[in-house]
Amino acid sequence: MAKQLREGEIDALVARYREIRSMRKLATEFRLSRTTIAKHLADRGVDTSRGMTSADIARAADLYEGGLSSVSIGKRLGYDNKTILSALRAEGITIREALVRYPTNP
Repeated sequence: MAKQLREGEIDALVARYREIRSMRKLATEFRLSRTTIAKHLADRGVDTSRGMTSADIARAADLYEGGLSSVSIGKRLGYDNKTILSALRAEGITIREALVRYPTNP
């Protein structure tokens, strides 16, 4: 059964989302599913779209051209790997071939 939140808890959830802008982190902190988090935010009229700002895109491009992977950049800037790659491609940046990592034998 889903956990029911009181109005004050929802207020805290909304305030925390506005602070960190991450449903994944909120889900962990509040011990709720991301779907439940999204529903509460939508019910309160909170915009949860995560498009990158031009400053984020410029930073991502600098980091990528400096040698960081899209995964590392995503973690640093708070975006998904695919979002980073899409933004870089839209900027006309050539995407490097992904490094394949194989597990080592124990």
